[in-house]
Amino acid sequence: MFKQYPRRGRKLSIILIMPTLIALSHPVYSDEPLRSALQLHIDQIQKVKDIQTQSRRAYVIKRQQYDRDKRSLGRAEREDDLLQIEALNISIAVLLRQMRELRDAEDEAIRALLRPEQIAAYDAWLAHRDALFGSSRNPDPASENHR
Repeated sequence: MFKQYPRRGRKLSIILIMPTLIALSHPVYSDEPLRSALQLHIDQIQKVKDIQTQSRRAYVIKRQQYDRDKRSLGRAEREDDLLQIEALNISIAVLLRQMRELRDAEDEAIRALLRPEQIAAYDAWLAHRDALFGSSRNPDPASENHR
């Protein structure tokens, strides 16, 4: 039914395709707009990167727990388990608050590194980021996905 390619052929195609993909790809910096918008100096770039790395590690842990709890909440709602629903809603609210606090702490740590003339640009960048934040499926700013 399906044509089986010899193993050598698959390896050869991978060897030929990989350099092309590598050549066409380029590094993507998620924070490049921040760097250019604020015209960060080299020392500031490294400090911002360090702050974001530390903050995002903690954020990811909270976000993974949030995602697990949201899935569990969906199951509890389908099973109509009121005690579990109440416990998960409390846990989700706590996690949302903790994620917001982590994001705010990151923002303040970055703000502390900036020169006075960069702070206005940073505030504008934050406003733009916050306007983009959230799910496209739930664009309501009052939703739980919005800051």
